Amino acid sequence: MSKLTQKKVDQLKQSILETHASMDTLTRSLDDIGNLLRTIRDIAAKTDLLALNASIEAARAGQAGKGFSIVADEVGRLSEKIQQSIDSVEISFAGMRKNSIQINNGINATQTLIFTQTLIFDDDSTTEGNPVEPPAASTPTSESKNGSG
Repeated sequence: MSKLTQKKVDQLKQSILETHASMDTLTRSLDDIGNLLRTIRDIAAKTDLLALNASIEAARAGQAGKGFSIVADEVGRLSEKIQQSIDSVEISFAGMRKNSIQINNGINATQTLIFTQTLIFDDDSTTEGNPVEPPAASTPTSESKNGSG
């Protein structure tokens, strides 16, 4: 392989490795977002339960709890809106997760192809007596496969 070709192949390898690292960072960020969505959903569910309990207590208090009942109803409505918003976000998030897995699989396939082809065409395919091996392809985490929950 000519020096110019080798230089271009090395640049391509470096670019793939950098893209792979960026994809790993994106995957971790998506995992963090999934965790946040679960936390927000949990808070909304607890808020809804608190609103229900507050409504019950307001009803027990009769006329004296009427103002508290109005507040409890409003908190319940807000909790419901949060739940609906989370549903919408989770649909978008699932699409992002699916796309990131597809992109990661494409990067892994390209990386393997580049490193394999380089071995075939490289006359000196050893570094200090060891064959040049492609880096291990990353695999999506089980959480990545399951989406946001």
